[in-house]
Amino acid sequence: MNGAPHKDKRLAPSVPAEGARASRRLYLKAANDNRAPLFYRIKKLSMVLLPLLMIAFFAAAWYFGST
Repeated sequence: MNGAPHKDKRLAPSVPAEGARASRRLYLKAANDNRAPLFYRIKKLSMVLLPLLMIAFFAAAWYFGST
């Protein structure tokens, strides 16, 4: 038989049993100096604002560049 050998053990699930929300709470609790929530907020905000700024920039370049 080709391929990887068969294992009797079941694979562990990639999602933690307590859920993503609880693990995020543990991650934020691990940073005692309050930097993790700010970084998380900035990261989420940048994922929304950067595409909007890119669209606005290219729309302005197309509009003002064609005249």
